[in-house]
Amino acid sequence: MNWIGVALKILLQLPAILQAVEDAADGESGISEEKKDLAKVIIKVLIGSFTGMTGTDLDKILKNVYLLVDPVIDLLVGVLFPHEQEVTG
Repeated sequence: MNWIGVALKILLQLPAILQAVEDAADGESGISEEKKDLAKVIIKVLIGSFTGMTGTDLDKILKNVYLLVDPVIDLLVGVLFPHEQEVTG
């Protein structure tokens, strides 16, 4: 399976992955680097699981998948878990 096919599978699961990370964070809002790192670990495990890849083969595909998925994580976090801003005035 090429990296684009793998990335598409991950993108379909990304909202559920981010919700699981958010639930595990006990209500801390926004995306911290720790949350993003946890999402990436979950993605790595999923990719290794459904491709059977390990080691450098897995690292090569992850490099490309992360290039696509990284900005989508940031976008989805803003949409799925918006911050409430204090209104002053």
